Amino acid sequence: MFVRVYLNGDGSGKSTHLSLFFVVARGNFDALLRWPFNQRVTMTLLDQVNARQHVTETFRPDRSSSALQRPTGDSNAATGFPKFLPLASLDNPQSVYVRDNTMFIRITVDCRDL
Repeated sequence: MFVRVYLNGDGSGKSTHLSLFFVVARGNFDALLRWPFNQRVTMTLLDQVNARQHVTETFRPDRSSSALQRPTGDSNAATGFPKFLPLASLDNPQSVYVRDNTMFIRITVDCRDL
């Protein structure tokens, strides 16, 4: 799996939002995994100043989505948040999310019910 980040947005967030998407990719152990992918995924943009304003979105995958089936190519279509965070929250000098031209995004996959 991997994450796609669109700094200037994608889809309905184009030119207005930071977009984050989760992608299921083909792997060496796909035959051993249960399909479709059904784990809760949490994406968090970290507040680098005081750790009080993290931006977090969570989704539980739709089992019927083709994006979460066993990949037949290199990767499936992306699924996620086209409007994760308004660009205005990043484009100011007081932003707590960008420091030294760097932002940190944490992706957590809940594996408790595997």
